[in-house]
Amino acid sequence: MRAVSLSAKGNSSTPYSPTNPAPSSALQVLSDVKIPQASRPGELLIRVNATTVIRDALTWPETYIEEQKILGHDFAGTVVSVDEPLGMSFQVGDEVYGMTEASRAGAWADYMVVTTEEACVKPSRLSWVEAAAVPLSALTAYQALFEKASMRAPDFIRQRGAFETHQAPMMKEVRILVIGASGCVGNYLVQLAKLAGAHVTAASRSNERNKDFLYALGADDVIEYSELTGSGKQYQIIVDTVGGSVLKTCWSLVGDTGSLISVDSASWDFVREQRESDVAQEKDEVNALFFVVSPSRRNLEQISAALDDGLLKPFVANTLPLEDVRLAYDMSSKSTSKRGRVVLVL
Repeated sequence: MRAVSLSAKGNSSTPYSPTNPAPSSALQVLSDVKIPQASRPGELLIRVNATTVIRDALTWPETYIEEQKILGHDFAGTVVSVDEPLGMSFQVGDEVYGMTEASRAGAWADYMVVTTEEACVKPSRLSWVEAAAVPLSALTAYQALFEKASMRAPDFIRQRGAFETHQAPMMKEVRILVIGASGCVGNYLVQLAKLAGAHVTAASRSNERNKDFLYALGADDVIEYSELTGSGKQYQIIVDTVGGSVLKTCWSLVGDTGSLISVDSASWDFVREQRESDVAQEKDEVNALFFVVSPSRRNLEQISAALDDGLLKPFVANTLPLEDVRLAYDMSSKSTSKRGRVVLVL
């Protein structure tokens, strides 16, 4: 089968690592990789139809785990074999989508083995490409809001086909600020927070470019990063996707007992760093944390119900064949007028 792996070194003797990240030119498309097999209870062999390329993935520590031979986390494809004696949630021929654990990968290949916790039945209204673009982004947003920030999650499954905004938990008093709202994770944060009944302020770099898009997603207020300082507003929940100086500003905006959540990969140690400075002064009770998304079939089933009912909208920026993985990675790392993930089709 075809698969994408990462060469171990560049032109020097220094191996690639998070501190010496590989360039896209280090990505190699191999054509003679052995097809893996589902050999343990709870495993599925998937024929991959589409997968995503995530910005900055070549800077992640997980990318350089020795056992990780093939890259890629999001997947959409068909079950071709099952080793799942307990309950048999999946059968051969099922169309599924999902994402692997951060410490595992394998989606940039014609075939991959996943666990039943990492997979979910694909929403019927989505194409393979649309489905592949969802899991990592939407699960990150879902877990940030409804697990890390402890918002009450709407039950999209129970209200299948009959969900209306007024049926959402009454959270109008909860004010949420989304930093990086026009991005791949940010757009799901806006959509899900609004569906949960919160008042959503969507912040991005440019109103000129993003205002109409963010209002269409359901945002109540749309602002630029430059407007955050001195606004005088307080938010019970802030979810950051961009890090840097904007994340530092958020400490002055979050309520004294609120939640400040970051998913920006470069901000993994922001709580310690910023609590040790004067940035987080008098914010000792703020629930501040960085987290990495985890696979959850239960969460993804809720997201699937919302997608099939048209409550959530996926976004795809570009679609390229697996052989163009280097170009795809470069595209994912650049600013573009297109919304959503870069997707590889196999």
